[in-house]
Amino acid sequence: MADARSQGLPLVTVGDPDAGGHDWFNIFSSLGLLPYDRRIAGVVRLLGWLGMIGTVVWFARYTRATKPSA
Repeated sequence: MADARSQGLPLVTVGDPDAGGHDWFNIFSSLGLLPYDRRIAGVVRLLGWLGMIGTVVWFARYTRATKPSA
């Protein structure tokens, strides 16, 4: 996402590499969001980290709550 404008990452394609294009460039440019590619990528990255940390916290709380009493 963050490289939508620069298109810096190499493409992995099957067949003609010139036929496909960069997905995020195509999506963001068609929606008029290309100038915000780095900001959108940052928000998605933050949401991903929050989701992973939240999952670990939930599993820890669930494990403590279901632990049998000794």
